[in-house]
Amino acid sequence: MLQEGHLPQGGKGWKIIFRQFETGDLIMNKNIGGIERIIRAVVGIALLVWAYMGGHEYSWIGWIGIVPLATAAIGWCPPYALFGISTCSVKKSS
Repeated sequence: MLQEGHLPQGGKGWKIIFRQFETGDLIMNKNIGGIERIIRAVVGIALLVWAYMGGHEYSWIGWIGIVPLATAAIGWCPPYALFGISTCSVKKSS
């Protein structure tokens, strides 16, 4: 198992991910806000349409559109989790 002293260097995200992995509590909390999810979905669909239409040498690059489309669908971005980034809006308590 991973020891506290053996965690990779970097942001606090690494420590959180490895601690959750070690305890079996790996929970994918949403870290992508609403507007960003819409942008990711539009970009993902556009790239996939470009790949599907084909007809040119670099159309295979469009299949990368699966990544932003998938992250938009689940609302969780692995690199954001590693670096402790979240674009979700914070709800204010009254």
